Amino acid sequence: LGTLSISATSGHKVKHESINQRDIQIADSAARHQFALVSSALGKKQEAAILLQENLHKQRALYGNKHPNIAKTLYRIGQVLYDIGIHQNAYSYFEEALAVSRAVMSPQ
Repeated sequence: LGTLSISATSGHKVKHESINQRDIQIADSAARHQFALVSSALGKKQEAAILLQENLHKQRALYGNKHPNIAKTLYRIGQVLYDIGIHQNAYSYFEEALAVSRAVMSPQ
């Protein structure tokens, strides 16, 4: 995608970093996750659940199904669904989060 050049106020150039599409997608996913958490904290639980579910889809495309970030997002979705009273769906997300966590932590 290109390079990013940052100049310090002193006029000295900072090292150029190569930015690739995957790095951008990972940063976007992290930002979406944080935005969803803030939405939840502000009481916008349904919005947070939707944002997290959309982010889960993007994360699965990035990481596959067995990755610590997948487990974390599944857990957060379950947490938000539990908070808004959708307990059966929350249980399913918690169950899947636990399965992913176990798969990630088990020796290959």
